[in-house]
Amino acid sequence: MRDRRKRLIAPAHLLIIMFVTSGAKPPVFDIWAGLSDEEAAVLRTRLTDESRLAGEVFIHDGATDECLYLIREGEVEVRRRNQVLAHLGVGDIVGEMAILNRQPRNADVVAVTDCNLSRLTAADFFDLCQHLPTLKIILTRLVAYRLSWSSADVLTRTIGSYVVVEQLGAGNMGWVFRAVRGQTEFALKMLPHPLVQQPLFLDRFREEANWLQQLHHPNIVQLQEVIELYGTVFLALEYVRGGNAKEWMIQCGRLDPHDVQTMTRSVVRALQAAHARGVVHCDVKPGNIMIDVDGRVKLVDFGIAGSLSDPTSLETGMTPGYAAPERFSAAHGSPEADFYSLAVTAYEMLTGQLPFEAETLADWAVAHCEQVQVPVREREPNVPLDLEQFIEAALTKDPVQRHAALQPCLQRWAEEETAPLAVSRPPLSREQYSQTVGDAPTVTH
Repeated sequence: MRDRRKRLIAPAHLLIIMFVTSGAKPPVFDIWAGLSDEEAAVLRTRLTDESRLAGEVFIHDGATDECLYLIREGEVEVRRRNQVLAHLGVGDIVGEMAILNRQPRNADVVAVTDCNLSRLTAADFFDLCQHLPTLKIILTRLVAYRLSWSSADVLTRTIGSYVVVEQLGAGNMGWVFRAVRGQTEFALKMLPHPLVQQPLFLDRFREEANWLQQLHHPNIVQLQEVIELYGTVFLALEYVRGGNAKEWMIQCGRLDPHDVQTMTRSVVRALQAAHARGVVHCDVKPGNIMIDVDGRVKLVDFGIAGSLSDPTSLETGMTPGYAAPERFSAAHGSPEADFYSLAVTAYEMLTGQLPFEAETLADWAVAHCEQVQVPVREREPNVPLDLEQFIEAALTKDPVQRHAALQPCLQRWAEEETAPLAVSRPPLSREQYSQTVGDAPTVTH
């Protein structure tokens, strides 16, 4: 076992961590990354070209001008009280905090050499965003970049009472960072600006966050606090040191049937606790099932969860490969849909493949609504009987029939021992990844 583990390759975000902590120079922030040709062309129309001579201070500490500069030629330094905080060059962005927080400048910026710059004002940027809201993702990337690479300035890495240590990953629903408050570690999840700044989103999210903070369960990652800063929302979450089921499958392929049984029962407990408080998850999948270094299972990322008391809040995103049939027409979540997604997840962990295959959203809808899966026992003969029964019941197409089919299994599990469950062989810890893949090639984002 020891030799086999040494050959494992760390997930990309763990390699990012190794890169960040190695003292390497941060990569240049690419303002154009992820923009369409149309978006880039529109943004260029609001950039004003300017020149600065060597020695010229063009951003002053305490000034209230709201603009950022893209360095096209030359080098600049960010200084505070004669201390150099950063040395920036071609391609870098400087002065972005004036757009992010609309506050007075907190440092001087001086041209070290003659410079050619492109200037973008906050007024112009937000005017563009009225017509192309997707441009707001630039704000999210700027915040993520600043939090990930401002190692010399703790203040710029402070979110409320938390200090960001490193970026752990990024996805459609947000960027995740490891942070500390005192001696305690937390995960900070930053939601993307285009999502947060949708009409009525914040009002609805604040209400739903109240529901999420009431979820106290050993199999649910606890939401500690919600912080609104830099035009977006940060979720301070319990930090789980370990890995998720998706990473575990990448490392090991099929998972042990009894470990899958443990993980499934643990997530069932988490979902039942959430449903009892009026909250559905809406996106159960392997990437949202964490296993800590002691083998304990926790359901994470209720970031798109909805309140059952407000059906409109359930019109959220989904991952098509794991979505219940009714979600392709009604587009909302439910307890029955959560259990369907869990059954798909358990099937994949057992067999190494999803019960259905498709590529487009329309194909996924047909697959989930009309196709019949290969029985799980044909692909994994050692599946425990109760887990097989859960999967078969939870993959029932009609949600009303699914609810009825699930009751015997859920009732039986509820009546059995309620002690905390743990898998027999948890995935490698972050420390073990660092020890076993020290020669791995550097991966940046």
